[in-house]
Formats: sequence, C-alpha cells, structure tokens
Amino acid sequence: MSLKKIFLILILLLLCFFLMGQDVQNKRSTNILVAYFSWGNNVARIPEKVDTITQASAIAPGHTGKVAQYIAEFTGGDIFEIVVEPKYSSNYSECLDQAAEQLRRKERPVLVKKVANIDRYDIIFLGFPNWWHTIPMAIHSFVEEHDLSGKTIVPFVTHGRGGLERTIRDLKAILSEDCRILEPLSTYERNVDRAKDDVERWLRELNFLR
Repeated sequence: MSLKKIFLILILLLLCFFLMGQDVQNKRSTNILVAYFSWGNNVARIPEKVDTITQASAIAPGHTGKVAQYIAEFTGGDIFEIVVEPKYSSNYSECLDQAAEQLRRKERPVLVKKVANIDRYDIIFLGFPNWWHTIPMAIHSFVEEHDLSGKTIVPFVTHGRGGLERTIRDLKAILSEDCRILEPLSTYERNVDRAKDDVERWLRELNFLR
C-alpha cells in the first residue's frame, strides 16, 4: 500500500472520530435537563423597595436559579423552573415560616407546570435551597409528578451556611431506587455571584462540560 493511500486512510479515520465526538456532544447537550426550585421564582409579590443584600434571592431567578444558569451554560442542557402554588412571601422570615408549616403538614405544593417531555432526558440536574435542613416540599411535588426512574440525578444546593445537611439523604429517600445520584454541589448563597468557576470545576470533575 502506498504512502498516499495510508495517509488518506488516516485522514478518513480522524474525520470519523471527529464526527463521532460531535455526535456524542450533540446528544449530551440535548439529553440534559437543569430543573430548579428557587424562592425568586415563587414569590407572591416583590415590594417596590427591596434590600438587595438581604433579599437578593427574592428576585428571579434567585440564588439557585443563578447556579442553574451556570450549569445550563456549561452543559448545554435545557432549563426548567419549578414553579408552585401557593406562592411564598417576599419577606424571607415569613417565607421560612410558610416552608416550615408545609414541612410539618407534609404538604405538597401544586406544580404550575410540568416537564412535558421528561422521557427525553437521561440526566437531570436538580437544584433547590436548603430549607429547614432538608429539601423544600416543592421538590417532593416535582419528584412525585415526574417519572425519574432510571435517570441520573445531579443535585445542587444553595444555603445560608447550613451546607447540605439532610438534603441529599432526604432526596435519595424519595427517588426511585434505580436512580443514579452523583456528587452534589453546595453553594453558600452569598458566594453565588462569584461561584461560576466552582460550578465549572465541579462539572469538569463529573465530565459534564460540553
């Protein structure tokens, strides 16, 4: 076989590998869903004057929503806002009181909308704030209203110094046993605006960067 033919074969092989890589990349960008619940997307009414330091997460997309946007940007995934009824107060103390009452009563907030094509997603990044050391009841509603069996779940949590606490344990308890749960991301709420590099590093370690 001549050197010219060998060279052409090598070029064709390299082209095939490149196209295969592009195909995997395209599939990765379309089978990822970034679903998140945020106080900022579930506030009844934002007052005209908001303390942007103490109530920044009351403004959409909120702390969790910002992290979700970073993830969607780095992975190419589709983003879905978990919106529920009833809404929460724009006063965070009152909001936490509402959340505590929902938790005490095991109340499931009603989802305003659902993911219409959940079957197309193999990987779901699921984000939420740490409320009362656990997952918000809205996450119970989301999990119960969608068939997540067999899917890979990647949790990300925002918190006010509480860390993950029981959030991941309690999330695992309500997911199907055949779900694969990957390493979660924990972000302190006041670090969200400068957490993009941390998100990128976490996604690189999980091999989800597109």
